[in-house]
Amino acid sequence: MSTPAAPQPAAPLRQDLQRIADKASMPALVEPGEDGTSLVFSLYPQRQLPFKARPSAVRAWLNEHGIEGDATREDGDLTIMLHLPTATSVHQIIKVLLEPLVRANAIAVGLQKALSDHGIYASLKSSTRAITLDLVDDELRSSIALARLLGTPRIDHGLDLQDRDDVRGLVKRMRYLVSGIVGSDVVVRAQPGSARVSDQLTLRLFIDQAARLAERLARTSGGQE
Repeated sequence: MSTPAAPQPAAPLRQDLQRIADKASMPALVEPGEDGTSLVFSLYPQRQLPFKARPSAVRAWLNEHGIEGDATREDGDLTIMLHLPTATSVHQIIKVLLEPLVRANAIAVGLQKALSDHGIYASLKSSTRAITLDLVDDELRSSIALARLLGTPRIDHGLDLQDRDDVRGLVKRMRYLVSGIVGSDVVVRAQPGSARVSDQLTLRLFIDQAARLAERLARTSGGQE
């Protein structure tokens, strides 16, 4: 009977893990473990993480995904330290945590470029699950411009966008429009402005939904396909 091969150490993958974390726009630091063979992957609390910044929550997440390792936190410090003992655990972290973020960030960049190419400014935030797109300006002009690009030039017809009920009507129309474009229901919300704050419409898109919207916008020229 052959002897099972010993697990490969994590340490040789230090630069690879740091490089992919940087590519994922993940504020993180990769350092050698005290034993010289493991790696310590220190993460700073942020909305991109799919777990709460508590060691117990991270351990549960590691166990859920079958990743060998541990999580600790120094007293008084919010930084979570993932202790990865083997090359396999590093590869799993890259596959489960970082590669989805790399993809989400690339889609967010493409979506923002497609919007800016049409003169629409949007603030985007991405996580492993979704991309949130905020359109902020007076009387939701950017939202109306987006609808025009998507083939609905008069989405605000009959609406007074200074009236809260009519803003809710616009939200309903935008939800139907964008859901039809991406093929499944999306979350749309609006935040009325004030004398100091502009109106805001927010789309929350799952990653595949955001990819389909970016593809549609990239094919659109001057509001016509």
